[in-house]
Amino acid sequence: MDTLDDLQQAAQDFVSQLVAGDRAKRRQHGPHGAAHELLRDLDGTIRAATSDIRGKTTAQRAKKGVHRRAVSIIIYTGASTKATPSTGVPGRCLMNQTVTTEDHKRIVRRVYQEFTNQRQLDLADEFFSPEFVDHGAPSDHRGVEGVQETLRSFLTAFPDFQFEIEAMVAEGDQVHVRGTISGTQLGAYAGIPSTGKHIRWSAMDDFRFQDGKIVERWAERNRVSQLRQLGAFPK
Repeated sequence: MDTLDDLQQAAQDFVSQLVAGDRAKRRQHGPHGAAHELLRDLDGTIRAATSDIRGKTTAQRAKKGVHRRAVSIIIYTGASTKATPSTGVPGRCLMNQTVTTEDHKRIVRRVYQEFTNQRQLDLADEFFSPEFVDHGAPSDHRGVEGVQETLRSFLTAFPDFQFEIEAMVAEGDQVHVRGTISGTQLGAYAGIPSTGKHIRWSAMDDFRFQDGKIVERWAERNRVSQLRQLGAFPK
């Protein structure tokens, strides 16, 4: 059986138990305690489904309409055919977790750790909105495919580059990050042929979220330090 079907069935079972479950248990633990117990029981199924989904290609996930927001977890039933704005999944929301600034920060950390530093480009559609705009990137680098292409382009010049987070602040729908980028220039960059030099430069990123996904980014880089280390400017 498809793991996604397993997850859907498990979610339906959870809803049934939560709505019409053991009254004695609910009296003993309270409604929230009972829900927490049931969610714990779902954990194994959710982890298996998540692993299966991550193994699929971006095209397969898009075709299935699958988002790993199941990990959140938000449970739906088939009582409505109208898609909810937060997930795009048809159904009636029975339990929804409010997205907080800490959730935004966790997503941004994963962007740097998994998407950027570990090169898991297939995770782009999990973090970024289809309407994503990267201010400062080439105008045709928009949406999920655009952010993937931006990373690929940079990797041609600095294939081993890493982003190290030094500070992070979240407020409202935005997350502000200060960090350091390091890498070895092994390809042409900004008109400079490969130098083989390993350099470090400071960076700042601002992300804006909407419905749990990144819709905009503003990036600032210390270009003077970067180009000076590559020999383009005199020290």
